[in-house]
Amino acid sequence: MFVPILASFDLLYIVIDLFDRLDIRLRHHQSSVGPATRYFVFKIPLMLTQITPPAVITAALLAFGLLGRRNGIVALRAGAVSLGNAGNGPS
Repeated sequence: MFVPILASFDLLYIVIDLFDRLDIRLRHHQSSVGPATRYFVFKIPLMLTQITPPAVITAALLAFGLLGRRNGIVALRAGAVSLGNAGNGPS
């Protein structure tokens, strides 16, 4: 679930950044695709470091939401999995 969320957040980041810098590119008559593509390829590490924390939180919230909707948390509790003491073994 994390990878599609990270990919969608990255795509959203790219679209917003592209439209944010569009007036600069048009003002300087840079209409070629090569420099813009190179700019975004070099910016991928920065995008990943900025987008990963919200993507992780979103994926965790969606996972817990799906567990709650399908009674997965009840199944975990019935299997003696402690939700409060994560590393202390069965309760």
